Formats: sequence, structure tokens, C-alpha cells
Amino acid sequence: MLLSAAEVSLGGGWVASHATAAHLHGLALLRRPRPDRLVLTLPSAAKGHADLYGIHFHRAALHPDHVDVFEGVPLTTVARTLVDLARALPLRDGLVAMDAALHAGQVTQEQLMAVVSECRRWPWVRRAARAVALSDPAAESPLESVSRLFFIDHDIPMPTSQVTLTRRGLFLARSDFWWEAQRVAGEADGLAKYTDAAVLRAEKLRQERIESAGIRVARWTWYDVDRLQESRRTAARLRRILGLSA
Repeated sequence: MLLSAAEVSLGGGWVASHATAAHLHGLALLRRPRPDRLVLTLPSAAKGHADLYGIHFHRAALHPDHVDVFEGVPLTTVARTLVDLARALPLRDGLVAMDAALHAGQVTQEQLMAVVSECRRWPWVRRAARAVALSDPAAESPLESVSRLFFIDHDIPMPTSQVTLTRRGLFLARSDFWWEAQRVAGEADGLAKYTDAAVLRAEKLRQERIESAGIRVARWTWYDVDRLQESRRTAARLRRILGLSA
């Protein structure tokens, strides 16, 4: 409905972008965009447009390689959409979106780097470039993405993501994070998601199996890394487990 209204009001030349393009592409975002608000980009040379009811405008260069079409709707490509979001939103939002798209095979890091290079003089592009540099296709959840920023903020060595743990060649478990030197497995969910008794017991046995191989397990939840005081306590606990100086 709103896209139809935009077509009537503006004619051609616009493309859906930012959160609107993310919705059309089916990208996973940390925060759900407003359903009653379109975000459109007009070419740099287009005459000025004030925001209309329910429509917010950006004006920027639209390289042909940055424009796609979905069900007849012109929109920015997945890579351009992610870079635009990473420029406009906090780093964690951009990183979560990039990780999810990379993991789902919707984009490649090479495509993201190409867009950053082509937009290298644009406002806030350094933030987008940092998100690309930190992105990890192995990340399987927003908490894993945010956890990597938590490690950086608290000077915790960056672990390897999604590692299969074995003992004498036999499968033990797959861990969200793995610190090889310290033989510590990191689980970015704690037990918060386990509400079924059978699932909870299976997870308990899984942890016992890991620990029986001489591997220590560190767990944390959103609450542990998303609040200032809790994140400091979590960092101190993790540093102790890793044998790092205070």
C-alpha cells in the first residue's frame, strides 16, 4: 500500500532502501523496523523531497550494481542494504544483520567489501567497514555477534566460532566459541532457552561430557553482556576462566 502511494506521489527514480529493503530481502535485524514507515533512496541528482507521511527519504548515488528488483519493486541489493544499515545504525545492529545474511548465504564478504570501497567517501562508512571486518559467517545467533563485540570491549582474546569438540577422535559437542590455548568452550545462551525438562537434562549431560574431556565451559546470556554492570562482572568471570590478568 505505502509503496503504491510512493509510486503515485513520486513517479519513478526511487528505490526502497535501508529497513524497507531489508524487510523485502528478508534480512534478520536486531530491532524490527517500523511497519508503518517506508525508507526510500533517491538519486543524488534528484530534486529535493521532504518526508511524506509514512515515508522517509535518503539522497545518495545509486550505482547500477547496487540496485535490484523484487516483485517489481526497485530496491538496493542485499550488500548495499547492509552497508547502508551499518552506516546508519549502531555497530552492533550492523554486525548482527551482516552476520545473519552471511550465515544464510544471502551475501558474501567480498560483496560487502566492494560496496564499502565504492562508498568510501560517504558519511559513517568507516563504521560499516568495521562491521564488515568483524563479520563472521559462522555466527548462528544475534547473541553470538554481540558477544564478539563484548570480547573486544573487554580485551578478551577473540575465540574461534562454531568449533566441533572431539575426544580421541569421537564427537563431544559443537561449541559456539572455542579458546584453543586455554581449552575453554564458550556458550552464548546459558540455560535461558531451555525450558523443557528433557532438553535441560540433555544439555546438562552435554556439558558433563565436555568437562570430562578436561574442557572448561563458560556460559552467558543477553543479560550478562547487555547491561553495563553485568557485562563487567561477566568479563571478570570469563577472564578468570581463561587465566587472564584482571
